Amino acid sequence: MILKPSSDAPTIAAKFVEVLEEAGMPDGVVNFCPGSGATFGNAIVEDHGRGYCIHGLEGGGVGDPRAAAKARPGQIWIKRTILEMGGKDSILVCADADLDAAVEGVTASAFGFSGQKCSACSRAIVEAPVYDVFVERCGSGSQS
Repeated sequence: MILKPSSDAPTIAAKFVEVLEEAGMPDGVVNFCPGSGATFGNAIVEDHGRGYCIHGLEGGGVGDPRAAAKARPGQIWIKRTILEMGGKDSILVCADADLDAAVEGVTASAFGFSGQKCSACSRAIVEAPVYDVFVERCGSGSQS
């Protein structure tokens, strides 16, 4: 695995790798590679690796995400990709939704991991017929 942190803040990733090494992670399993996303990130996407996961903004070095879909000469599998690109994720709550499940899901997505993940729910889009009930249940912590 290649761990290429943001070039703005590589220190926490370096410390994470130190912890892995202290815990006995074998050499070569996680490779800490700080550098420019615009050059290094694009090289990873175009490499023959089986997949990649990128968190952050598109300008961080993924170029055109469709590049992963292009098979390279000698590539024998479809490249797996996970792209969490800071899209201010929303959850749509429809009028016929199970409101108890919707409140639980929105709350868990927004505040799980203290909201510190790219896919954290940043906004709920709630249909008008259930809006007031949904907001009341979210605000009270009650799901009944």
